[in-house]
Amino acid sequence: MYTSVPSQLGQVHRKTLHFWDIPASPHISARAENRVIADNDVITGVKSALAALPWLREQPAKISGSDTELSSMTLVETAGGVLSPSATIRPQADVYRPLRLPVVLIGDPKLGGISSTLSAYESLIVRGYDVVALAVLDDTTNSDALTEIMRDVYPAHTPLSGTQPLNIVRLPEIPPPEVTDLSSWYATPEHEAMFDSLYRTVCAWQADHVREVTSLQSRGEGVLWWPFTQHQSVGGTDGSPVTHIDSALDDDFHVVEKNGDVVPLFDSCASWWTQGVGHGNVSMATSLAYAAGRYGHVIFPENVHTLAVQASEEILKAVGGKWGERVFFTDNGSTAVEVAVKMAFKKYISTATQKNAEFDTKTIPKLRIMAQSNCYHGDTLGVMNVAEPSVFTEGQHPWFECKALSVDTPTIECVNGKYHVTLPKSISGADDATVAIKAREDVFSLDRDNTPLYKQYTTHITDMLDQAHADRNTRGDVGALMVEPVLLGAGGMMWIDPLFQRAMIRVCRQRDIPVIFDEVFAGFWRLGCASTTQLLGVDPDISCYAKLLTGGVIPMSVTVASADVFDSFLGDAKADALLHGHSYTAHPMGCASVLTALQQYKASPNFDQQTQTLAESWDIAEVEKLSGHRAVHHAFSLGTVCVVALKSNEVGYSSTAGKRVVTKLRQEGVFARPLGNVVYLMCAPVTPKDKCTEWLKTLNRILESE
Repeated sequence: MYTSVPSQLGQVHRKTLHFWDIPASPHISARAENRVIADNDVITGVKSALAALPWLREQPAKISGSDTELSSMTLVETAGGVLSPSATIRPQADVYRPLRLPVVLIGDPKLGGISSTLSAYESLIVRGYDVVALAVLDDTTNSDALTEIMRDVYPAHTPLSGTQPLNIVRLPEIPPPEVTDLSSWYATPEHEAMFDSLYRTVCAWQADHVREVTSLQSRGEGVLWWPFTQHQSVGGTDGSPVTHIDSALDDDFHVVEKNGDVVPLFDSCASWWTQGVGHGNVSMATSLAYAAGRYGHVIFPENVHTLAVQASEEILKAVGGKWGERVFFTDNGSTAVEVAVKMAFKKYISTATQKNAEFDTKTIPKLRIMAQSNCYHGDTLGVMNVAEPSVFTEGQHPWFECKALSVDTPTIECVNGKYHVTLPKSISGADDATVAIKAREDVFSLDRDNTPLYKQYTTHITDMLDQAHADRNTRGDVGALMVEPVLLGAGGMMWIDPLFQRAMIRVCRQRDIPVIFDEVFAGFWRLGCASTTQLLGVDPDISCYAKLLTGGVIPMSVTVASADVFDSFLGDAKADALLHGHSYTAHPMGCASVLTALQQYKASPNFDQQTQTLAESWDIAEVEKLSGHRAVHHAFSLGTVCVVALKSNEVGYSSTAGKRVVTKLRQEGVFARPLGNVVYLMCAPVTPKDKCTEWLKTLNRILESE
């Protein structure tokens, strides 16, 4: 039901959207009458009803100092309490969450009402609702106690509440059912004052809300320093617009537009590739609340807590395979890779010392890392030095010094529905050399190990390592191999030939060079499997995980290591240990999010319990068809990622081709970020495939206009 009161019209409009004849909980009545109303139909009905009220737009809230007058007020009344079930047996707070309307919570004045009211309040807060006021029916005992508790326990839950506790309003006792004429009841001066107090509370909240919405963008431009952003070209009257995200739910941002409307936009960059279980996930929110309530944060060295141990066990089950035995917690992907470098170099030195009696640890030449061209492993100095000079490294840090042996990588492309390997000139000796692949499934086939191309790869890598060893006294020997498996993310969403990566790994293994997988982006089912070891058919010595590790809600990373790597740090002196750590190592909320994320990935309808893999999110046939579009250079999909490289005179970050398409996508309800001439769509492992189909159609429609 909704009730709308346009004060300028002097009348009240009421409409019941759904009802059942049997007076019971919706799930009982709906089943008894065989009239189950889908949750989405409820939301659609409310949206349509609200949109049909013309006065909601004709006169917005008038704000003048502390005086606020609403030109109209619309109330949406739910059937029952905050967590009462809908017709589909889903808590109502979850059903109505897409609307995220401000809430007036009606408290319980009876015995036990304080507890039930506080529980209802917490249930709303953990779901991201703004509670405008708490109204308690004709009761002083409960309302007084609730006022005290709200002041002491819940001083400020929402941004708009500031330091003020939630306003609690007393309302008169409801007359008995036999009283049908309520005119005199409403007209009582005491009752009028009570309702006026509630009205003024709602008006004041709305005034604060309007001020927040209208000022947030300019305030943000004044105090925020955004990453990877040239501020001179953002905001103001001439710069690119700043996006105001009011909230987020499932796969969408809820964005405030210039006219004040809040519209959904598909988060197609998966919030920098982190999104795993959907925004506003209530199971995740309650897991984090549990961890915060039980632990807060506790120091980690030489300590254990349940969540850290359980998370480590589940991580090893998911990605450790037969090789991983130890889990080292850090704060983010970049630091996870920093730790991996320390581990790998220590393992390399340990092995060299054991196998070569003449190996003098005091005069070890500088070590460097074999890494892929166009790689990116983070913004801390150590891993910056693994990358080649680029706009992201040169000029960003005076101590930057490339310490990598960079390897040009062959890539997989799909053009006109046909797959091929594009070989770099350093391997083929020619420009634009390609090798055809019969079918998509052949890309990862181990049968390719018996082809001339594999031999060509191993010869090339061997030659590079031989030359590096010859130059070791001046440039440093190769002490580790760093691989971003299968899909090179920040480097331009390039699908690296798995055969080439397999060849690199095997050649390095023959030389006792430790292998690091940077799976910060690819790990935990981003590409359809928990670890890319399932795609490559080879294991690392060390692997790094973040992003999907926690489902996309909180920073945390882990570096998984083999027993041999761990053992290389054992010794009598503390100096032999891995002396690296963070204040918030293995923080309980992060560990709780790991456990919840892994559980939800495996519970998704997209998940195959037998193979422990995800179904492809994007329609492969449609993507292959898209690869033949006149504006497309190549296209492909892997797991949750769909990549479209546009034809352009410029490639990489200097190209503006992707920006044009991204601008049009935004107009069609898709929030995307280009990588130069590359446009990508990325969903969560739990996203229904039919949504991906619609987004792919949107992209195709936009490309048709190019």
